[in-house]
Amino acid sequence: MKLRLLRVLYLEDRPVNLSQQTGNTRLPDAIGKLIHLRYLRLPVTMINELSPFVGNLQSLQTLEMGGNVKNPISLPDEICKAKQLRHLIGTFKWPFRVDNLRNLQTINRVVVDGQMEFNPMDLINLRELSVVIMEQSSNNIFTLDSIGRLRSLQDFELLFCDKFSSLFPPLQPLSHCQHLLELALLNKNELDPMPVLEKLPNLTFLELMLYGVDKLSCTAGGFPQLQFLRIYGCDVKELQVEEGGLPLLKGLNVDDSIRMPERLRSIPAIPGNDN
Repeated sequence: MKLRLLRVLYLEDRPVNLSQQTGNTRLPDAIGKLIHLRYLRLPVTMINELSPFVGNLQSLQTLEMGGNVKNPISLPDEICKAKQLRHLIGTFKWPFRVDNLRNLQTINRVVVDGQMEFNPMDLINLRELSVVIMEQSSNNIFTLDSIGRLRSLQDFELLFCDKFSSLFPPLQPLSHCQHLLELALLNKNELDPMPVLEKLPNLTFLELMLYGVDKLSCTAGGFPQLQFLRIYGCDVKELQVEEGGLPLLKGLNVDDSIRMPERLRSIPAIPGNDN
């Protein structure tokens, strides 16, 4: 069988090239000859740059790589030519071109530098997105406006590494994400997120990390579909829930010292999660 007819490629021990322009390690350019490839997996590797020839992979649907927040993977502009791409799995460095990637459903994690503007508006079919915001500049404040326009979004994670909590964006744009099912927020924000989040009609899982607020308040009828709530590493001292709030909650991970209604104390921990 000719290699160029390959549909699936999983490389464990692979040769790498050194980019003459950036000095980063990357896959050989020959990868671009596998024009029928649909699935390309590169597990946790030393590769931190993808060859421009990835744009030749017109049938590619899933690209799975490694990377981490400190060493994200650089994608070439030619990635936008892979119009059938549905899933980007790994940790990738912003910016990269997303125009023409109308079929993209998953970006497992994207790292946004403080000097960059993150605007995924063209990704109209995006369902799963994880964003890591590094330290911001006062001239370029990250907002959730473009995220709020992703009407197909179902799973969103925002990890905010900036030490200045005052720069954390208002959550109001997320109210337009009516199909959102799972949400995770990590930041040092001192504002209660519940007034906005409790109105999300289909949210089933909520995770709050490192919040600096003292009290979280949920009104009657708030979080009508929420089943799992996880709060950890936060300064929260009280979880206030009015009668009729969190009606479907069946999994709760919080610190034992947090004050909350007695009815919530009988709710078991989320399976497979340790607080």
